[in-house]
Order: sequence, then C-alpha cells, then structure tokens
Amino acid sequence: MMAAPEKRFNALDEAMLDQLRRVWSLLDPPPADLDPRVAFVVELADLDIEVAHLETLVGSSARATGQTRTVAFNCPSLSLMVSVTEADGGVRLDGWHAPARRLRVELRTAQRDRGERRVSYAVESDESGRFAFADVPHGVGQLVLHDAADTGRSVVSPSIRL
Repeated sequence: MMAAPEKRFNALDEAMLDQLRRVWSLLDPPPADLDPRVAFVVELADLDIEVAHLETLVGSSARATGQTRTVAFNCPSLSLMVSVTEADGGVRLDGWHAPARRLRVELRTAQRDRGERRVSYAVESDESGRFAFADVPHGVGQLVLHDAADTGRSVVSPSIRL
C-alpha cells in the first residue's frame, strides 16, 4: 500500500501563491491566443518532422515603401529565409531554402474554414529553392517543407506572425 502524499503547503502558502498568480496575471498575462497557438503546434504530432530554429529576425528598412520583415530559420538538413511584406490587406511571403532543390512548401495558418478545417496553402519551390505565397491573410503561420522523395521527413519552422 502506498503512503499518502506528503502535504507540502499550508493554507497560508496556498493563499500567497494564489495572490502571486493573480498579480502575474495582471502584470504579465498570457497572450489571449495562447490556447489556439499551442493546439496549432500540437497538430503536427503525427508528422515525422525536424524542427527549424529561429536564427534572425530583421525589421523594416527606413527606405522601404511597405513594411518588410526577414526571418531566417536553420536546422541540420536545411536553411530557410523568408521575407514577409505587407500587401493589399494581407502579406506576401518570398522564401528561399538551401540546399536548393524542388520541395513542396506548405504554409499552415491558424485560421479555420467554415468546415473548421485548418487553412493552408501549398506551392513547390523551384530548382534554386525559391518559393512565394502571393496573398496570405494576417495571422499566425508556420512553414512545412516536405521532402518525401529524399528523406521522408518534413522540416517545420516555428510559428510566425504574418
């Protein structure tokens, strides 16, 4: 028979922790979209994936006509750079990956269609590793580069705000 777990906190401890939790919730609340963002990432659990890590994020230049951000990701099998540019109420993504070869590039979004399916877009990169998504709505997005012919693995970027 197992012994009953030892009680670590008394009523005063519990009250102090509860007050501390309330203070942090006021001063630094979790993002309102945290739950859907976590669910968005967890949906990839069924894929054989390699996760790319954020390398750099560069903001708009002073001379740019529209706002542009450049984001770079890296993992052992490839490097990925994406420019996100404001365009007609949405964004345009221009991307390049190396080593260069044709890959299916999927842009998963946190949005859902009327049938409650995840909205995603797909293009194929060219021989130089270049790809583009012309008109994507604002929101959270994540790139998945599929290379089933070579390794069977997919490379996934962290989610970014579009």
